[in-house]
Amino acid sequence: MNAPQAIIQKLTTSVMMDAQKAVVIGITGGGCLGKTTLAHNIAAQMGETQCQVISLDGYLLEREARKGLTGYDPRSYELDHAAMDLRRLLNQKQGFFLSQYNRRTNLRDISAWIQFRPFIVVEGCLALVPRLRCNMDLCIFVHATCKIQYQLRLRRERREFGYTAEQIGFRFNKYYEDYQMFVEPQIFNAEIVLTVDERYEIGPYCP
Repeated sequence: MNAPQAIIQKLTTSVMMDAQKAVVIGITGGGCLGKTTLAHNIAAQMGETQCQVISLDGYLLEREARKGLTGYDPRSYELDHAAMDLRRLLNQKQGFFLSQYNRRTNLRDISAWIQFRPFIVVEGCLALVPRLRCNMDLCIFVHATCKIQYQLRLRRERREFGYTAEQIGFRFNKYYEDYQMFVEPQIFNAEIVLTVDERYEIGPYCP
């Protein structure tokens, strides 16, 4: 699911000219909508040595510790830790190791080194909550209808995990409730809203 180059250029160049410090771009929205792809497309446009992508999945608690909470619930994340790491990165240029969440094992295993770059992209389902939003220069919300969110989750979880449609449908109902409660309200913190259309491509927002 590739975002159009014209959109990526507009997102990046709109904040480049006056930047005297690292420019922080936040990307949020529901699961399976292409947030990570968009983040890495932006990084590719800026150049890998100029842009650092931070995935909030690195702060997601392992499934055993979540005790049934979905990945949309703020209690499932170490958000205070994420905010502290981001502030140190921006204010002190202090890098850090961030664990990577393995969705097959539901464990946080290998770590990646996060370092200061002129552009920082923070992506995840809760990237625009207030404690993170306050550090950002440009906020993007990736929007999709309930139908498209379900179709994309169905496609990914069938392919990656072998779940049946019944299993996915049961899980999706709870996820969508939490999406409406915790994720969707972040749209009001975004300067730019993009939409995933019926072809599963990201483009301008069409309500």
